[in-house]
Amino acid sequence: MKKLLFAMMSFATIILIIMASAETSQQQAGILCQPYGFDSETVQVSGPLGCEGDYWICGFSFYGNSQNVMIAVSRADGSVLSKDSDVFEDLAATKFASENSNSYLFNSFLNDPSFAIELNGMNSTLSNYQKLINSFKDDGTLTASQASNLRVMIDDLKLKSAELADDVSRLYNLSSKFTESPDCVELMDYIDGLEDALLIAENFSTSWLGFIDEYNSIASDVNDPRMASINPSDAQIMKQSVAAVGPQISAYREEEAEFITLSKGNLVTRMDYEDTKEKLQQAYPIVEDANNPNATAKYNEALVAFSKGEYLKTRSLITEAVALASINVNNGDTPPIIIESPPDYTPYFVLVGVLLFAIILLILRNRKPSDEENEDRTEDRTAGRTGDRRPKTAKKHTWSWAKEKENSMEKKASRLS
Repeated sequence: MKKLLFAMMSFATIILIIMASAETSQQQAGILCQPYGFDSETVQVSGPLGCEGDYWICGFSFYGNSQNVMIAVSRADGSVLSKDSDVFEDLAATKFASENSNSYLFNSFLNDPSFAIELNGMNSTLSNYQKLINSFKDDGTLTASQASNLRVMIDDLKLKSAELADDVSRLYNLSSKFTESPDCVELMDYIDGLEDALLIAENFSTSWLGFIDEYNSIASDVNDPRMASINPSDAQIMKQSVAAVGPQISAYREEEAEFITLSKGNLVTRMDYEDTKEKLQQAYPIVEDANNPNATAKYNEALVAFSKGEYLKTRSLITEAVALASINVNNGDTPPIIIESPPDYTPYFVLVGVLLFAIILLILRNRKPSDEENEDRTEDRTAGRTGDRRPKTAKKHTWSWAKEKENSMEKKASRLS
């Protein structure tokens, strides 16, 4: 049993070692980059690019249109390169160079191997000129001063030509290696070497034209058919080519800087997007379970802000939504929200109406007798005084608001009797 347990533990350890040492594949890198993509965007993984390690580079396209976004994923452990990493800028420069391999940076005559061959051949030509000048000095065609001055110029040209040939060959090897496997260190070495080679080429071109001018000037004075003048066209073409390299490097650096700035800015945006989206997903069950309308409303505001790309505002609204969700409006943690309705004065109006009605009844009940009743009372008083009693005239009934003691049926019964 112990042997079986030991074997199982050993097997598990081996599996863990294999998993830990396994490199992230191109497909796995695409999966890791997926959360950083907007809706309907496609992830395209290229590379790997080297820069203190190998990185897969994820690009994004929307219906085939590139979004100028790059996410760097470590090939070693699958970690996504942070927006604050110093390596990211070098990786962006490497990506730009690898995508512009046919640009003026890599399409210069200064990394052309055929030019290196021409420079080495020029050394042989310069050596032949040196022998010719020595013979002209020996036979008196040239003075010692003239011959010495030309020999010094030739020696300087041979040194510069050999140095430039070596730099051109080195640049060619670096550019070929970078094309096969782009690496930020190789790129920086190449650009530094290109600028050094450019400086040597400028000096060589100037010195070569200076030698041709001096040699042709002496040849015109000597007027010896053995000392034919040198055609300066090749030197002039080279000088023009050298003059064009400097502006090309400057233009490349400007475009590279723009690409790096754009890449860093887009990386910050995508990092904010992924971080904000994750916070929205984490907050959703909290707000849903709370069943707090205020928290729900705030969460919906966060969704609207997120759709507009307002990620800082979105995170602030998420924080408020979660804080509101922690408050249960039904358990007495906070006073319930009371919605007050407008005051109802109807009972007061009814009471006032009843009081007015009672006052009117009281006034009507205590009003003065009618004129006809006054006449009857006057006749009664007169008859009493004269002794002439006449039968009383029946009184006429009038409607009043006072409530009768007998109902209508009783009244009819009394009249019938």
